[in-house]
Amino acid sequence: MKKYLLKYFIIGITISLVLPTVLFSHSRDPMFTQVSVEQGLSNVAVFSITQDATGFLWFGTADGLNKYDGQRFTIFSSSALDSNSLSGDSILALCLQDSQTLWVGTSGSGLNRFNPMTGEVQRYSHQNNVPLNLHHTDILDLACDLQGRLWIGTPQGLTTLDTQTGEFKSANHLLKRVIDKQSFYIRELYIDDNQRLWIGTAGDGLLVYHPEKDSVQTLFKTDYPEIHTIHAIYRDTNGIYWIGTNAGLVRLNSDTGRTHRYLHNDFDSATLASDIVLSVCEDYIGNKKYLWIGTKNGGINQLDMQENKIARHTCGSNTLCCLGSNIINKVFQDRSGVVWFGTDCCGLNKYTGEEMHFLKLEDMLNLPRGWEQSRVWAFHQDIMDDYWVATADGLKRIDKHSKKIKRYLHDPENPESLSDNAVTTIFEDRQNNLWVGTESGLNQFERSDNQFQIYRHSPFNPFSLSDNGIVSLADDKNGNLWIGTRMGGVNKFELSTGKIYPIEPGL
Repeated sequence: MKKYLLKYFIIGITISLVLPTVLFSHSRDPMFTQVSVEQGLSNVAVFSITQDATGFLWFGTADGLNKYDGQRFTIFSSSALDSNSLSGDSILALCLQDSQTLWVGTSGSGLNRFNPMTGEVQRYSHQNNVPLNLHHTDILDLACDLQGRLWIGTPQGLTTLDTQTGEFKSANHLLKRVIDKQSFYIRELYIDDNQRLWIGTAGDGLLVYHPEKDSVQTLFKTDYPEIHTIHAIYRDTNGIYWIGTNAGLVRLNSDTGRTHRYLHNDFDSATLASDIVLSVCEDYIGNKKYLWIGTKNGGINQLDMQENKIARHTCGSNTLCCLGSNIINKVFQDRSGVVWFGTDCCGLNKYTGEEMHFLKLEDMLNLPRGWEQSRVWAFHQDIMDDYWVATADGLKRIDKHSKKIKRYLHDPENPESLSDNAVTTIFEDRQNNLWVGTESGLNQFERSDNQFQIYRHSPFNPFSLSDNGIVSLADDKNGNLWIGTRMGGVNKFELSTGKIYPIEPGL
């Protein structure tokens, strides 16, 4: 069933949307463009990406399947009243078998056979004590082979589906040949040109099934015994495999068996920003070949394959990028060459090959070195040309002309001080009111007296905030302020009445 969601309208509008005109960093860095709920994406958490033969992109999110034509999103979601809708909304895995079959794996709601041309859905669910049915409702990954089999990774192991007969079979017996266990947690599946099945597990490392020999081999057990979880399996155009793990990125030549591992080094910025590698994708920029590396808590890393050096693109510290999140679940390059990055909480970012020259803020404003040591979350230039910097340790105001820096902090003895030192977002509305979101309430800055009016949740006031954690802000032409909260969804603040209303999901 299609629906166009306004759900989570504000949640996910992050600092990446207010920073493209602000210049940071050292040299030439990639320019990322965010595509998120503001552009129509149904949810900020993106788990899977694929592209069909007609060029449409498909994104699996925490709240529905998204079809993107380059301009707008069409959302396919579940409905208890429509048996032809998807079985669940949290889409973890996608596998395109042919022009009429997109396999959709969900979290907790089983498997779906989806026709991209017609929108028709066939559901497959787990049933206890029923033979030849789906063995688990959590579908972590999917892969299709040339024999018409769908390989299904679940928390209970490996399953196959004969797509012609609809018959399910457990394939755990293959893995038991080399590992003495009853069940396996299968996170990642990949079928190569030789129809070998690469199997990434959580706890048992990497395995490869050779169907022509009907044999299974384990990899990395001897060379890298600390590797136990496989997050990504990727084969580049030269036939080299790149394996994202819990303990670094491994380059593997499957013909020679030679490997090389890339790790994080605190003292070398040309290494991985994080050892937990979630996704990998190859790209050519000019005449140079790069590998995009999505990490957990380390943002996007870019490996120059000629120089064998890594550039880090992360958010936080006193360097801001346009990613919005440092957890990159998925990296995918479409046929036009655009690279897409799916994040855990800030929707999609895309890279088209453009670069932007960045400068450090201290160079741009001639500020003293080391002026800011805290983590920076947001940046804003107001109508007076003053710069406002949201940090984990208060709010900073920089006078563009005098270069003087004023710091605003929470004072428990002053009810008109900043509500909390953890400042998450800054927004100036159409009436030039300056709003400051924190982890403990919303602040309206009074320029006349340098004080704040604070709005917080109150259990005794039905027209107060639903949650004090403020993550994003926006306004509309009717004079309303829209507030994205961390745990309480979206709120609408009617500035004319001073009343705040929580917005029900789906409205």
